[in-house]
Amino acid sequence: MEETHLKKLTINNVQLTIKVCLRYLLIFGILLFGLSTTAFAAEYDGVFFMGFNTHKDIFEVREVRQAFNYAINREYIATEIASAEVAPTGIIPPGMLGYDEVLAGYPRDIKKAKQLMKEAGFSMSDSRIKNISLLHTDGVKTRKMAQRIKEDLADIGVKVRLKEVDYADQEYWASELESGRHHLFLMGYKASALDAIYIGDKLMKVFHAVTCPELPPADRQQFLYSYEGAVVSGYRPCDVCKPQPERQPTTIDLLNPLFHTGGSANLTYYHNRKVDNLLDEAAGIDPTLTSALRPKYEEINSILQNDSITVNLFYIEKL
Repeated sequence: MEETHLKKLTINNVQLTIKVCLRYLLIFGILLFGLSTTAFAAEYDGVFFMGFNTHKDIFEVREVRQAFNYAINREYIATEIASAEVAPTGIIPPGMLGYDEVLAGYPRDIKKAKQLMKEAGFSMSDSRIKNISLLHTDGVKTRKMAQRIKEDLADIGVKVRLKEVDYADQEYWASELESGRHHLFLMGYKASALDAIYIGDKLMKVFHAVTCPELPPADRQQFLYSYEGAVVSGYRPCDVCKPQPERQPTTIDLLNPLFHTGGSANLTYYHNRKVDNLLDEAAGIDPTLTSALRPKYEEINSILQNDSITVNLFYIEKL
């Protein structure tokens, strides 16, 4: 079984829980307090979204996913609940390579949403849309978001059943999220390379890469968030894994886990061969060659927006 470590942080008055796995770094948004941000004055490296489980028959249909995007009032959720200045359009946040400021979003349009549902073969009375489960945590603002989504989707005949999980019970939350049982889920994800997190041994004063085969027992672990900080705190690098100074996360660190087929955080079960190929090509390009990477990321952003695999609710600021 995969080894998992849990750690809580508070960022801009929003409590987030980091689940550091040997496969991926996943940020679960636990919205307990107000989020303070301004348009694009802050730097962003993540996004909070509602994901579609495409293993569910209803969400195999792109028009249904698009209809849900049109039905949900993202502007209200972003500005009135999350206290953000603007609602996101694409999955790539401002300031990250591939962000497209002219990318068309999904303004609330109930008429358009109903039309798309009809085209997909779903009437407002269809029994297939009367028991849609939405998984979320019990943070005050997360709960408000879930309730608003439920109310908005009712306008196109969708009956949402909310499944709330105690944020403190991280193992249960993770198991529910990864079970594939739920139609929809609320989740936040930050672009973070695994080499940006280190695990210190409080007893031995040694710090490790998270992939080290000789991690200390849980009760001796100390999370460290920079190589320099670990050294300044009196830790020395492990002789086995030889941790290296962290690199800055890039757009590939956001997109690849979430949207590559089999990606470590691909909980929508999204599969698009074109996106896979573009991600593979981008992964093989020197990160400093931004002119070569930008068109690939912009194309991926556009495909994901058209496929409507998520409902993007607000961008997450950098730590």
